[in-house]
Amino acid sequence: MFRQSVVHRDDRRYQLILWREKPSDPIKVFELNTTTYGLRSSPYIAMRTLLELAERERLRYARGASILETSVYMDDICTGASTVEEALVLRDELIAILKSGGYELRKWLSNSPHILKDLPGEDQQDPHLFEHPENPNLLTVLGIQYQPVQDTFTYRVKLDSPPKAWTKRFVLSTVARTFDPNGWITPVIFFAKCFLQKLWMSGLGWDEPIGGALLREWLSMLSSLPDINRVSMPRCFLPYPTWVLRRL
Repeated sequence: MFRQSVVHRDDRRYQLILWREKPSDPIKVFELNTTTYGLRSSPYIAMRTLLELAERERLRYARGASILETSVYMDDICTGASTVEEALVLRDELIAILKSGGYELRKWLSNSPHILKDLPGEDQQDPHLFEHPENPNLLTVLGIQYQPVQDTFTYRVKLDSPPKAWTKRFVLSTVARTFDPNGWITPVIFFAKCFLQKLWMSGLGWDEPIGGALLREWLSMLSSLPDINRVSMPRCFLPYPTWVLRRL
């Protein structure tokens, strides 16, 4: 997305780099024309550009504009609809809005083959997704993985080789690696964070080895962390429109 966001000509003088092919060549000064990785302003500029596109195209593409304002995380758009027909409208509006700004949407993924069937294969995350559902191409967003064929979210916890000695530093690193933005596995993370609190109260330094009862408690907890991989959450919590009343 950064490389598709052009910087105003007057501001490009603040994006200069020095270059030469070999030490004997004279130094050349290059001006970068697009948003550059590593600058503090770049993420803001990229996101602000999307918001500007949404505002400009709101009258023509109201639904797509609303999605750009509420359902974008950096360069990922995560959204859905109650019906395939509504989803197709959203898809086409998003494509049109972003195309007007010089952006192309890629890596499309959906739980419905109808959303993907008329998109070019190179624009899809996995063109053969529904041909081989037993070997899915998972999409990772915000630390969790989406399985489109089953329409579920899952976790993937992978533990590194254990250190020679467990310390508060290594424990914190292991706990922080389990990212849970939606709070679905809070009961598991809660106990891990409580254990961190115990380490603080014990007075151990960052690199002092953990021993005794604390070590046994941590190793027991650590052995159960891979069980998080068995957690599967349905994406759709409300299979029917919320305004439909049903008599039981």
